Amino acid sequence: AKDTNRYALDALGPGAEWENTTPREIYAFLGLTMFLCATGIPTLEAWSPSSTFHQPICTNKMALKRFRDLHSYLHVAHEESDDPIRQVRPLIQALDNRFTIGRQPSAHICMDEGVAAYKGRHKGWRRLDCKPARHGFFVYEVADCSDGYLLTFEISLGPSKTPGVNTRVPLGLTRPFQGQWRTLYSDQLYSSPELALALLDRQTLLVGSCQPDRLGVPT
Repeated sequence: AKDTNRYALDALGPGAEWENTTPREIYAFLGLTMFLCATGIPTLEAWSPSSTFHQPICTNKMALKRFRDLHSYLHVAHEESDDPIRQVRPLIQALDNRFTIGRQPSAHICMDEGVAAYKGRHKGWRRLDCKPARHGFFVYEVADCSDGYLLTFEISLGPSKTPGVNTRVPLGLTRPFQGQWRTLYSDQLYSSPELALALLDRQTLLVGSCQPDRLGVPT
């Protein structure tokens, strides 16, 4: 809330009319945003009393103009660093920590990559035509095989072909779940004798397809 207020005042300029937001209002805004994303209802339709898709929960929480203002000026953090996503890094870390401690995973976990949809301009922007959301940020994900619950994730901001990344990332992401003889399932992007041996040393098994020309594969 504090950073949103500061960012709004800086963006609007001296003398601008801005009602300071509060943590309670930010929670309401985030809840409404997730609600609209989950239902797919357009913002204008949700607030319009004459619309078939009118949602009283939206109009009861805040005015449409206020919702749009918060959407425009929402600011998570004001950080000075070289991190390309420094302005949302605290939120990402908080979500990742919550996901990890939110539940005890089953004996079978899996790793894959996805795309967090984003249509703006950013140097971390990627395009993957093989994913449902083809434009956005490339994300490494570890989930529970029993129900697809997201256990942990990491946003990739560098080239995906960086040497060693396909071993380093799985080892790092699965660290909280190692040492209990769980099984990690992956595709040929990550599966390799190097990763299998490294996980075995950490009391974790690996199952997955593997490229026949990958270093260490018996010929």
